[in-house]
Amino acid sequence: MDTIKKSQHLEFGLIHYYYGNGRGKTSTLIGTIIRALGHGLKPILIQFLKLHDENSSHLGYFIGEVNFLKKIIPVFQFGTYEFIYPNKKISNDTLKIAQKGLECARKAILSKKYDLVALDEIIVAISLNLFKLEDVLDILKNKPKKVEVILTGASYIKEFEEISDYITRYDCIDHPYFKGYKARPGIEY
Repeated sequence: MDTIKKSQHLEFGLIHYYYGNGRGKTSTLIGTIIRALGHGLKPILIQFLKLHDENSSHLGYFIGEVNFLKKIIPVFQFGTYEFIYPNKKISNDTLKIAQKGLECARKAILSKKYDLVALDEIIVAISLNLFKLEDVLDILKNKPKKVEVILTGASYIKEFEEISDYITRYDCIDHPYFKGYKARPGIEY
């Protein structure tokens, strides 16, 4: 830990928008968190639709990166053990959890306590109508000048393209799933 720089701050913060069906959005987000830590910045990870705790391992939801990161940075998850389908009714509990997540994101961004606020799967939460696009845009348009924000999720949303500084689309050309391989611990999760 001697090589990690002492606390730094950004001169200005930008918005990243990582979307698409390809693998790597969360991995890129986590790589940026690690880079920020190495430069003495203070990151926070807020995940939507994901839940990792002592009970999640036997349910197949053990998330290795969260297991590691929660030891060194604040990690907040706002999800359940249930998969949410776009064409099915969403429970009130799921909606309440998502709203708590959005409020956590708002507080983290506006607090100026963090240099980097990573909002993993927030795009999917918007696509599932767990909260309104306008509410997220309002938070981003009012973010403090020195706060960096990363947004990830599968869907393309034009409004995020219009306000983002980094825009990366991930496309899945091939994947082991297509050949019958199951997700492997340490690689896919």
